[in-house]
Amino acid sequence: MKEIQPDLELWKRVWAQHRPNMQPNRLSGAQMRDILLEQYAARPFSDPGFEGVVLANLAQYPYLSAKNPQVLAFTVACADAAAYGLPHCFVGLELESGYIHCEGSDSLQDALFLRQGLNEEELENPFLVWRYVALQEAQ
Repeated sequence: MKEIQPDLELWKRVWAQHRPNMQPNRLSGAQMRDILLEQYAARPFSDPGFEGVVLANLAQYPYLSAKNPQVLAFTVACADAAAYGLPHCFVGLELESGYIHCEGSDSLQDALFLRQGLNEEELENPFLVWRYVALQEAQ
């Protein structure tokens, strides 16, 4: 079986082309909370297990950290959820860092990633810049 290798050269080319013209534009956790509530009709819910998943994923993300993590959990109606066998999508937002975790919809995850933007450290990551640019161009 052929191993799939990430296209590092592509990521680096896109990064080299676009990074000089990009500025940090990352929205805060509070701003993303408001967007979820106002534009996605998100409904808050409480599930310590899901909140733990969000925190575990945040711990693996090198560009963000939270000294006093506070996870907000939401359900969002989205058509993609049925493909995952879910009644709706689940979104976890760590308020201090702004970290977003989405389950049940790749398109919702992409839309939230694009809306949130990138911080200074994320702009130095060729993959994240490539993903951001690719999503912008796909709109």
